[in-house]
Amino acid sequence: MLPKQLAPTALQLDTIRDEDEFSAFLSSGAELAGLAVEHLRLTQGHLQNANLSSAHLLSPRLTDIKLSSCDLANADWFQTAGRCVQMDDCRLVGFAANESHWQDFCIEHSLCTAVQFRFATLKRTIFVDCDLRGANFQGSDLAGVRFRKCNLEGAQFSGAKLQGADLRGCSLIDIKIGVNELAGAIVEHFQAAYLASLMGVVIKDEHEP
Repeated sequence: MLPKQLAPTALQLDTIRDEDEFSAFLSSGAELAGLAVEHLRLTQGHLQNANLSSAHLLSPRLTDIKLSSCDLANADWFQTAGRCVQMDDCRLVGFAANESHWQDFCIEHSLCTAVQFRFATLKRTIFVDCDLRGANFQGSDLAGVRFRKCNLEGAQFSGAKLQGADLRGCSLIDIKIGVNELAGAIVEHFQAAYLASLMGVVIKDEHEP
């Protein structure tokens, strides 16, 4: 929910401090690579083409935030609290948001290889057309999360909760997952057969030797 009018705001690396708060803002082309702050608060804002690569944010708070075509490669947003956040056409290679809590979260059309959401909680979350190869969701609560047309090859789900999570339409090659994690997850028939084979189940028709 963004206001109809957002104030153009120049976010600059050398002026952002711990516990700063920005609200009702529109920022385009901000160069914030390597930013390191604690308890940054962003409310009702739109970041466009921002460079946040290798930014280290401790306990940031994001509410009603949209990020479009932003670079978050190798950024570390530890213990983020995000509500109503959308990321579209972003570069999230190696992005880490461990021990974070996200609600009403959407990532679309983004490069997310090797992202980390370890021990995170993702409520009412959807990933759409994202490359999530090698993603790490270890120990996370992914109940009800929807993955749409995503590449999850080699993704790590050990210890994750996937009750009601929808994996249909995704590539699951070499996914790291067990029976306990799969309980309640939604998959297609051919995906179920592949996952069973990963766990050592031998699938044969009755007439086969």
